[in-house]
Amino acid sequence: HACVGGIYYGKNKIIVGYSNFYFDNAEEPLTGFSVGYSRIFDIFTGKPYYLEVGALFQYGTLSIIEEDSWEEKVKYAKINIPISIIYSFNIGNSDFFIYPKAGINISYNTLFESKCVDYEYNEETVDSYFDIPELDTKRFTYGWHIGAELAYKNYILGVNYAADINKIVQVKDSANEEDWNVGHYMKGKTFSVTLAYSF
Repeated sequence: HACVGGIYYGKNKIIVGYSNFYFDNAEEPLTGFSVGYSRIFDIFTGKPYYLEVGALFQYGTLSIIEEDSWEEKVKYAKINIPISIIYSFNIGNSDFFIYPKAGINISYNTLFESKCVDYEYNEETVDSYFDIPELDTKRFTYGWHIGAELAYKNYILGVNYAADINKIVQVKDSANEEDWNVGHYMKGKTFSVTLAYSF
């Protein structure tokens, strides 16, 4: 076990949460979930600073319906590796602790696709952003995150905001300017509310 701010709790965390995924120029976020595991490491003996390394599977969807005759459903999934520095302080010598945190994240984007259904003509098409030749869609993205957690013994409620530094999608210069906004790009942002159990 690791001593954080004077209270003992597990170095391991099981994490579940609700997540919103935002992309540039998108009118609405994709909504979904996060689930994963993290491990706490002592980096300064006797000091309330800790290193946390995690692995999260994150998934979100968005449905766009136009007059009941056409629907587009966007799906997005990634494996996210957050690396955080945590500071711990106690609330009034109680069993409650607050853990501000900040760090970097590296993500492998496993799924990014658009499914369109035309109910009038009974047609369905599925396009992966990774396979569209006019788009440069990255499998790997990296960025930063900030957050805070409220802990009571082994139960931890957290909020986290993460933003990518590099572009997940960019329209290639070789794309047809009549059909594509050449140079247009998207960066991803994620907001999550999580519940964790440490052991």
